[in-house]
Amino acid sequence: MFKDDARLDRLADVVVGYSTDVQPGEKVLIDVTDTPPEMVVALIRRVRAAGGVPFAETSQATVRRELFMHATDVQMETLCRRDLGFMEEMQAYVASGVHTTSRNCPTSRTRRCASRRRR
Repeated sequence: MFKDDARLDRLADVVVGYSTDVQPGEKVLIDVTDTPPEMVVALIRRVRAAGGVPFAETSQATVRRELFMHATDVQMETLCRRDLGFMEEMQAYVASGVHTTSRNCPTSRTRRCASRRRR
C-alpha cells in the first residue's frame, strides 16, 4: 500500500522501541495532525511488532482550529470527557504534527480541559 521508507521505519523504531519503550499488551495512542499517512502506518506497524495494541487518531489542523476557535463550553466539556476516558486506558502516547506548537488553537483546548479537571 505505502512505499517503504527506511527513514520512517527508523524513526518509528526510535519512538516505539526507545522513547516510549512499548511492551507487549500495552495500548498506545498515536495522535497526529497533518502527519503523512506513511509515518502513521510505520508507527502502527512498529507498535504491533513490539506486541503493543495501536490506536490512531488523525486530524487536520485547519479543521481542528475552526472547531476550537468558537467552541462552546458544552463542546469542550464533552470532548474533554471523551479524551480523558480514552487516554486513561492508554499506557503510551505518541503525538506528531502542528498541534504541538503554541501557535494553534488546540493548545487552548488543553488549557480549558485542564481547568475543568481542577474544578
